[in-house]
Amino acid sequence: MATNFPLPNLPLEWSKSESWLEQFGFYIISAGLDNDKKKATFLANCGPEAFDLVRGLLLPDKLSDDRVKFDLIEDGEDKVSILQKLTEHLKPKKILHYERYKFFCLRQKSRSVHQFVADLRTFSATCELGTLKSELLLTQFIIGVDNTKLKERFLSKATLSFETAI
Repeated sequence: MATNFPLPNLPLEWSKSESWLEQFGFYIISAGLDNDKKKATFLANCGPEAFDLVRGLLLPDKLSDDRVKFDLIEDGEDKVSILQKLTEHLKPKKILHYERYKFFCLRQKSRSVHQFVADLRTFSATCELGTLKSELLLTQFIIGVDNTKLKERFLSKATLSFETAI
């Protein structure tokens, strides 16, 4: 039997809604919900703004239609996915040079070194850095770290990897 729904209303900003949807996925698993109950639970708990958004995104279909499902659907299926429509609407289109700009502008500032490293890894994931990823992570770590002595120590080494540096 399902427990009380633990999440607040679905935020309509992708950076927050992505995490909310991931948590909702874990809730579905923990509550043992079947396919029909997933849709009903989502719609009953997403909040009024998200509910109205989803309803508009699915037009001309109605939320109560059998062809409207919560989960992603296979190509060629005569179904409509709430999750797919919502993701397409909320998730911003990736602009590669902007993603790289954000990565190369990262600086430690008031973050801990561990948080800075985590942020570097997170931001690098969207940059398509290819075979240079590890080297560029190291370079950006050295550029962005606040500790001057640490920077100097890293820059004095002839060979250094990102994993060794952190």
